Amino acid sequence: MKICLDGRGNYFGGVYTYTYSLLRALPDADPDLEYLALFDQHQVDEGRLPVDTIPYRTVPVMSPLKMIWWNNFKLPKLLEEENIDLYHGFKHFGLRYPTNHSCKMIWTLRTASWWLFPELFSLHERLFWTRYYALGAKRLDQSVCVAHADKKAFVDAIGIDPDTVTVTQLAADQRFLKVEDDEVLRNVRQKYKLPDDYILFVGTIYPFKNIETIISVFANIVESGLSHELVLVGGVSPAYGDSYKKGLMELAQKLGVKDRIHWVGSIFDDLPAVYTMADLLLFPSLFEAFAKPPLEAMACDTPVVASNAAGLPEVIGDAGLMAEPTDVRGLSKLAIEALTNQDLRAELIGKGHSQLIRFSWERCADETAKLYRRVLNM
Repeated sequence: MKICLDGRGNYFGGVYTYTYSLLRALPDADPDLEYLALFDQHQVDEGRLPVDTIPYRTVPVMSPLKMIWWNNFKLPKLLEEENIDLYHGFKHFGLRYPTNHSCKMIWTLRTASWWLFPELFSLHERLFWTRYYALGAKRLDQSVCVAHADKKAFVDAIGIDPDTVTVTQLAADQRFLKVEDDEVLRNVRQKYKLPDDYILFVGTIYPFKNIETIISVFANIVESGLSHELVLVGGVSPAYGDSYKKGLMELAQKLGVKDRIHWVGSIFDDLPAVYTMADLLLFPSLFEAFAKPPLEAMACDTPVVASNAAGLPEVIGDAGLMAEPTDVRGLSKLAIEALTNQDLRAELIGKGHSQLIRFSWERCADETAKLYRRVLNM
């Protein structure tokens, strides 16, 4: 049986890591299945292929409207031409995909943010996205969520049958390990102008990541007398742009910590070293399906303080400190304790090693391959 995995549109961030890691692990998880990947042409041209261990075909770069046309008319022909038995999509979902396909279809559903945070969406947007996902899900033979909390959100939001949703939890990439080479650490510190003592956030800069709370907690840490600075790793979401970052900087200015915040943008290759040198990962997201940064931090021996929202307790377990995402005082207290209590830090690092064992890309790939076989009645 032949599986097509659609890696188009995944260039960075969580979806990229998910696609890349799954593609890399699947051939070993089930070598009896045949795999084909789809990539955008400029992923190949720019050397950003998620993986090169399985056959792939490329799709030309095109406008969003033309892409809808391509997905509805060209994609079915490609799937038929390649004798695809099952198609697995990761990013672009819903009505933009064909009803006239000849194979089974699976999709990994992403966060139901319009349902969880209605205050951030207009009534029109909420109605649109609910109908968009509900109609799209009817075309699928099975859906995938990466956390049990995410599955519950979609069941509540669009009324999807929970028996048609499979949870396959993710993992930290194998490249995340504590960096022991002092020269590497020194070079990375100089490259990004990182301070000696810093608190770290890793993720896309947008409202669901609760950056306002991060800045407020950091201001309390500074007020406590600690000398740490704040390093924000990640690009600003294009959906919010410069105006959102400007508002965050105004908040930092108001709280007197603007000059102690470092915006370093997206980092990939050097990220393990950045984690290793951080004294704490601060991650109070309003919602996460399966958040990899806490696991990445644990792999690099960096303690974690996070929110207890949605899928984060699944990921962190007892290996990090958690509070409500809007509890600035509670998060501040936990962060200061994690920064100053050496016994607690050692305990969290040890528990982090144990927590990491629960998650692996091999396990994710094995569960995904079993899902493929179940859908294909193999």
